[in-house]
Order: sequence, then structure tokens, then C-alpha cells
Amino acid sequence: MARLRPILLTAFSSLAGFVPLLFASGFGSGSRVSIGTVVFFGLLVSTSLSLFVVPVIYRLVKGWELRRHIRRGRPPQGTAQGTVV
Repeated sequence: MARLRPILLTAFSSLAGFVPLLFASGFGSGSRVSIGTVVFFGLLVSTSLSLFVVPVIYRLVKGWELRRHIRRGRPPQGTAQGTVV
């Protein structure tokens, strides 16, 4: 949770910087709008994935690993007394 604020502020400031590309007009606006759309929504999706999907997948994998080691009767590597860090 300590890293949530800096990550969100960085993402929001970057997204705010790309908003003018989404509403570009004038000469060459077609290419600017298409690039702005890709960059804006790509950053939005990647931030969402890194904040919500990656931690869930990490927890699932660590749970599977812990259950596998418990079934074998030994603690996971890199832990003391079988406690997960």
C-alpha cells in the first residue's frame, strides 16, 4: 500500500499529458489522435493490470506453492519454520 500513491500519481500525470493528443485538431491531427489513443489507453490498461491482476496472480501462485510444500511435509525454500514472508 505504501507504493500505491506514487504509482497512481505517476500514471495520472502521464495520462493527463496524453489527453491533448486525444483531442488534437489541425494539420496532422489524424496521426496524433491515433497515437494518443494507443498510448493513453495502453497506459491505462497496463496500470490497471499491474495494480489489480498481478497481485491476484501472485497470491494464487504463492498459495499453490505453499500447499504443495505442505503436502510434501517440508517448508518452502527461503522461509524459516515454514512461514511465508
